[in-house]
Amino acid sequence: MKRFLVSGFADFGIEVESGVSNAELQGTNITGTWLAAPKVIRTGASRPIAVELLNSLRGFDPGPFPDPRRLPEAALRFTKKFGPLTIPYRAGLAFRFPVAGWWLAIHQLRNAWAAISHSSREKATIDIPLDLGEYFRFANGGLTFRTHRLDTFVVLEIASVLAPRLSVCANNRFDCRSPYFIASDKREKYCSESCARAGKRRANLEWWNKNRKGGKDGTQKTR
Repeated sequence: MKRFLVSGFADFGIEVESGVSNAELQGTNITGTWLAAPKVIRTGASRPIAVELLNSLRGFDPGPFPDPRRLPEAALRFTKKFGPLTIPYRAGLAFRFPVAGWWLAIHQLRNAWAAISHSSREKATIDIPLDLGEYFRFANGGLTFRTHRLDTFVVLEIASVLAPRLSVCANNRFDCRSPYFIASDKREKYCSESCARAGKRRANLEWWNKNRKGGKDGTQKTR
């Protein structure tokens, strides 16, 4: 299912939880333990992790195809510094992954780097797949995230709206039928003209009851 997010990000950041307390090579696998509390890594570093990763083998082999005998050392060095590449963080638990899988992930990322770069220059459409059928699409100078889960879309849809515009109608406690709304101005209190009129009538009535007393017709002013 395809939907487009509402534009309006004031700022956009990406974070990942990672960090290992130890890592070692055991045969053709790297094993270790996650940190009990994660390190949060954010985008914006002067040297992105993507650059570190794609260049991680250059210290061993200058060509595009590394010597398989040197892959374990490169994978272990990267893992100790940043964490496992394709395994979700799990506080304090053990992890294990094959060195061959680490190299395959780098190969796929190299292809993604080249494809995205080509797409930008040639104005071509390119899809970068993620897990479970989700992907990023680069097209016409823009970026679209496609998901097949409606709940994922809904959360991102909410997050894509500037926070002050996420509003609940001031008429919510009374007779508003659609209290959640996107305000065009952060000062808006009501979801519609009808709710605004109802709110104004209620405010006028409250003022009247507070400032008038006496006869049955309510016309005698408070002294």
